[in-house]
Amino acid sequence: MRNKIFKYTIIREEVNSMHTFGEKVRILRELNQMNQQELAFKVRVGPGTIKKYETGYLIPDTQTLLKLSTVLDVPATELISYSNQITSQIDEELIELINQLGVSTTKTILLKLKDIPVDELFTLLEWINRSKLPLQ
Repeated sequence: MRNKIFKYTIIREEVNSMHTFGEKVRILRELNQMNQQELAFKVRVGPGTIKKYETGYLIPDTQTLLKLSTVLDVPATELISYSNQITSQIDEELIELINQLGVSTTKTILLKLKDIPVDELFTLLEWINRSKLPLQ
């Protein structure tokens, strides 16, 4: 029991609420001396999926989150504490779009669009609709 408390104390010092979900997964994976392939095997996902979690391109579903927390030997609440603060104010449709596009792509698009005046954005959207350009 003492070793478990000691390990958890080290993890708490290494992983704090300011880290993103992906950073926490990477830090905990490294603390558990696993590479991405080993973690992927234990969680039963592909190694590319672990890489996407660690880089912020993908957020796991609840079942996978619980598997990650079990394999990494940390409460699920420790993994999601930071992400939960952000996503609690975002509606489900937006979260799904972010998951589909990836965090990096979504961020790039929003950073490009944020400086365009709203009326010009609507004009651009109207042009896209008239041109029948697919948005997907």
